[in-house]
Amino acid sequence: MERGNEPYGHYKNAHCFEGAVAYTFSKSFPLSLSWGTRISGADKNEKGHMRASTYISALYPIAVPAEITLTPSVGFTPWKGMFYKKAAFTDISLKASKDLQVSSHFSMPLFIQVIVPPAFDRTYLVAGFCFGF
Repeated sequence: MERGNEPYGHYKNAHCFEGAVAYTFSKSFPLSLSWGTRISGADKNEKGHMRASTYISALYPIAVPAEITLTPSVGFTPWKGMFYKKAAFTDISLKASKDLQVSSHFSMPLFIQVIVPPAFDRTYLVAGFCFGF
């Protein structure tokens, strides 16, 4: 969002504090759940009250042949807030990742991810890599 010479518009000085919890069940059942809620700062509604914007997500990595990991995930906001104007699924995605072993001491994790945010009627394709030692 840009207004004139002000990048980010009214979010320019929008600092927030968020409380978050996450839990992964086990190696044999690697479902991860997370919940994050804005608890202080610039997350205010039109009347100046805290909105407690909340994002909940679930993901489940699945090992498939060729040492590839597929990770489906879903994100949800349970009420109106910074993430959407009402309760909604904000993202559904599928990520494929693989560690490319370059040498015995160096690997390069690669990934490609398709993200569909139903609340926004868009689709994204994201790809990336990291350097690991």
